[in-house]
Formats: sequence, structure tokens, C-alpha cells
Amino acid sequence: MLACDNAVAGPSSNSGGQSKVQNAKKVLAIEFDSTLLEVRAAVLALGGFTVTMAVSKEAALEYCRASTFDAIVFGASIPRHDREHLSIELKSLHPEVPLIVVSEVPTDGLELASASVFNLDSPQALFSAIGMATGGRRE
Repeated sequence: MLACDNAVAGPSSNSGGQSKVQNAKKVLAIEFDSTLLEVRAAVLALGGFTVTMAVSKEAALEYCRASTFDAIVFGASIPRHDREHLSIELKSLHPEVPLIVVSEVPTDGLELASASVFNLDSPQALFSAIGMATGGRRE
């Protein structure tokens, strides 16, 4: 885990899984690899986003049932078939929330995704994709 209070691997954490950035867009980051998840959450937090982390499908669904988000970021460690099923479930809970996919292959997007970012792109590409998918602005 990161030393700062912006990285939580699941819903059972005492901090509620969120960073403490006021007036920031709320992003649910999902990765099935906890190390990648911690890194992605740290990068998003540095970009000014409030980050909730989910390291499993179950954690992601639990967070989405309990809260709303401005965007959901699917990490590259989630197999494509799991992304497909999870995106359908998350969209059924919050159809208005944009899905951003970070993929290993530039063309490996998701049908329900609002945007796709190649894993080797800069963090700014991810920040821009979230900003555009949430109405072109970052608070």
C-alpha cells in the first residue's frame, strides 16, 4: 500500500477507499493487479482526481452500489471478457457514468467505453480522456 491515504485495495478498508482531494472528480479505478492499481491510483490522485480503488469485480460492484462516480477507469490487468461483463453490470447501476479503458493494445477498447487510452500513453492522455468523457472539464 501507498503511505498516503489515497490507495485502498477493497471496500473493507477503514478509509473508505478514497483520496482526500476536495472538489475533485470522483474516479473508480479498477485493476485486478494490486500493484498496478496502487500506481494508477497514485497517478490519478496526482492529477487531481479523488480515487476509489477496486482490485476485484466484487469490490467494484460494491463501490458502485454504495456511491456514484464521475468516471470509471478499467485497467489493463483486467481480461477483456471480464471488462465486457463488468462494464455491463456497472452500466446497469449507473448508465450515465463514462467508462475509460486503459488497454495493452491500442485497439483493445470496450464497446460501452466512452474513451480508450493505450497503456503506454502519458498520464496526461488518461487525464484528458477522463476530462472529455465527463464533459470536457476537470474540477
